[in-house]
Amino acid sequence: MPQFWLDLPYENMENPINTTCPITLRPFQSNDVVYRIKHCRHLFLRNELDNWFLENTKCPVCRYDIREYRHQRTHHESTRSHVQNEED
Repeated sequence: MPQFWLDLPYENMENPINTTCPITLRPFQSNDVVYRIKHCRHLFLRNELDNWFLENTKCPVCRYDIREYRHQRTHHESTRSHVQNEED
């Protein structure tokens, strides 16, 4: 299965889609390492999402099924790539 998340320091996130962990409801701290699900871009504390996926296969927020993830460009990636190509 392709890797469906990114492992990132929260302080490096630009325009995060959420500022609290939806599982714990705790606000992210700048030194937290978070997982971002690539498809929907929801953020979670790393350990909490690891535990969640021991028994679940869907994003806790939008219910996206991670088993369906294929490395495809998201709309965001496609738009960014298009803009970069125009700037070149």
